[in-house]
Amino acid sequence: MSREVPVFSLPPNELHPGSLGRIKSVAQDWGTVKLKCPDAWKTATGKGVKVFVLDTGVDANHPDLKDNIDVKLLKDFSGSRFGAIDRQGHGTHCSGTIAEVAPDCVIGHAKVLGDNGSGGVDNIAAGINWAVANGADVISLSLGGPGADSYIPPALDRALAAGVLVIVAAGNEGPNENTVGYPGAYPQSLAVAAVDENLTVARFSSRGRNVFVAAPGVNVRSTYPGGQYATMSGTSMATPHVAGLAALWVEANRDKLPKANRPDRFRKELVAACRDHGAGGWDTAYGNGFPDAVKLVGEKAVQPPPPPPPPALDLEEELAELLRKRGWDVKEK
Repeated sequence: MSREVPVFSLPPNELHPGSLGRIKSVAQDWGTVKLKCPDAWKTATGKGVKVFVLDTGVDANHPDLKDNIDVKLLKDFSGSRFGAIDRQGHGTHCSGTIAEVAPDCVIGHAKVLGDNGSGGVDNIAAGINWAVANGADVISLSLGGPGADSYIPPALDRALAAGVLVIVAAGNEGPNENTVGYPGAYPQSLAVAAVDENLTVARFSSRGRNVFVAAPGVNVRSTYPGGQYATMSGTSMATPHVAGLAALWVEANRDKLPKANRPDRFRKELVAACRDHGAGGWDTAYGNGFPDAVKLVGEKAVQPPPPPPPPALDLEEELAELLRKRGWDVKEK
């Protein structure tokens, strides 16, 4: 008799956007600005970094995504008759945030949640393994469930051993304590809480000892299927902000340490780059605080100006000076 496979899903209030439109504002969304991403782009833009989104699929033809999506890195694990195409919207929204935070990153997508927004943990584990096998630098998981399982932890272990940074939504079960869902509650995951534009933690954001950082997750505007843009709220929206920051960090540190050492080093440097909020120090709502992208990637060293060129040589005068030193009587002109 086969065991029942647990099903993880999108939080119910993230199934449909708060607003939908076809015109995107020229300015960056508020979260990108609050994280100081435009200043960090002077150092890193995520160029060449592979970020894999495990979600409901993606609109790979969206005008603001087609330059980031690698169509060879799209795979459906859900059994949808639409393949990896996003019919739900959530995966495209999360992908757009990553592309905004790390504009030159490469995005792959494993469709592990079906068109109704839910999927088995076996498919999620398979998606993680597939992303690792295809060279993932970062994996973004904006999904969750209420209990532990035996499928995902081994996949997370393989990801960390391969040096992949795994960013996971904390969940939308707040404000009560001990409400962080899985896989965010696994120690291999870096769980992300949600804050609003005032950097106040959202009431819906899950609390608990597993919360690592907080990021923009209220009224986040991003891409949506059909060339549209949607405003959505949830820790699912906060997670791709941190995944994008991870891509910036990977580019800035790619040649500084072996890939296997990245997960530990990233955690330490992310903590050091956070501004504290809430209770002093780490707390169950904000974790270590709100990241500063410039502190995370470091400022590019300013190259000193080149030295001025030496003065032009007067060869005739130089020869005369040499002859004087040898005792010749050389008269000046």
